[in-house]
Amino acid sequence: MVKRLFLKSMVVITGLLLQSNLWAQDIPPITLHVETAGTLSSLIAANRKYEITDLTLTGNLNGTDIRYIREMAGRDANGSGIDHYGQETNGSLANLDLSGVNIVSGGNFYLQNFTNDYYTYDNKISDCMFNRCNKLKTIILPNSVTSIGWSAFSCCAGLTSVTIGNNVTTIEANAFNNCYYLTNIIIGNSVTTIGSNAFGGCGTLKSIIIPSSVTSISSAFSDCKKLEEFIVAEQNQNYSSIEGVLYNKDKTAIIRFPQGKSVPSYVILNSVTAIVTCAFYNCTSLSNITIGNNITTIEASAFSGCTGLTEIHSKNPIPPSIGLKCFQNVNQSTCKLYVPKGSYTPYWLQWGFDNIIEEDVSAINTIKNDNITIQSISNGIAIKTKEQISISVYNLFGQIVFQTVITGSTEIPLNKGVYILRVNNESETIIIK
Repeated sequence: MVKRLFLKSMVVITGLLLQSNLWAQDIPPITLHVETAGTLSSLIAANRKYEITDLTLTGNLNGTDIRYIREMAGRDANGSGIDHYGQETNGSLANLDLSGVNIVSGGNFYLQNFTNDYYTYDNKISDCMFNRCNKLKTIILPNSVTSIGWSAFSCCAGLTSVTIGNNVTTIEANAFNNCYYLTNIIIGNSVTTIGSNAFGGCGTLKSIIIPSSVTSISSAFSDCKKLEEFIVAEQNQNYSSIEGVLYNKDKTAIIRFPQGKSVPSYVILNSVTAIVTCAFYNCTSLSNITIGNNITTIEASAFSGCTGLTEIHSKNPIPPSIGLKCFQNVNQSTCKLYVPKGSYTPYWLQWGFDNIIEEDVSAINTIKNDNITIQSISNGIAIKTKEQISISVYNLFGQIVFQTVITGSTEIPLNKGVYILRVNNESETIIIK
């Protein structure tokens, strides 16, 4: 009898447990509107918050609400000891849609540790807001947010997908640092600045679309070992190639390489003026690069460690200045350096390559300004302008031979030869016969 009762009890208990598990697995996605900031906890009971896996919120959230969401996503507000950014919870929130939310200042801190109390600010994903929320897999950020703070999602071990709204202009340093499994990032088309190490250590990230609005990237993708494609989305242009972004001091550099090539070649377009330090450092698969005709500076170690480099096409007849160890470990005896006709000697003197080949290319664009007329004359250059302009004239060794600011008409005396005339930010080749 005792044995039968025991068996019956076990069957009942097992059935209840199965029912409970089935119910927990069937929790539907939850959608809630938080009318008054700080009241999310009144909409989700404490004994339910750790069971929700899919949550869509609208309305207004402050620090008190973010603190509750952090707990739901696996991390509380109590940063201490080795858990400097909060301790683990039993939360299971995996998918979070905040697109219809307004982040507002006020409420409690969402994280407290030895150095700081972290609070919300209007329209910002503040510093460390979701740091180490390891249960999060996907998140859609509020459309109203304009910036993403320092380490906002750093070390979110489970995060795979992030959607950044079109009002965000700044992604600060370390924002998504060490989100190893982050593979899908959608960046809105208003972002202008991506801070240092913002996506550093995203070890499985293979491709990212950088909007054409971006003007500043500072070592944002360090240690992204599987990153293959920087794709630039430029308005009204459809490219047949994979494109990438490389930041320089003044503007965005677009790097293009054909699809399907196992060893990529890159083109730095003519809008770019500089290649920054370590830009292509240790890109061992790089075999062919074209450097646009307005590049004037290539900084230290820019191509250091590019051991596979076999061809360089430099379109500027004036050799860009190169920094220390710029081509370290590039075989400068066998690597072919293609340069514009007439510029063999200055490249040979300044770059140190042995295998230099002159090619007939249009090295410098024509200056396109209806208010400026430029004409080669027998003893120099005649210029007429309806506006004040800055003029610099270079010889093919990159030396300035004339420089002034003019309005109206002027003649610049020059000997026979080939010169580069720069007017404001444009350049043109001038031949004096």
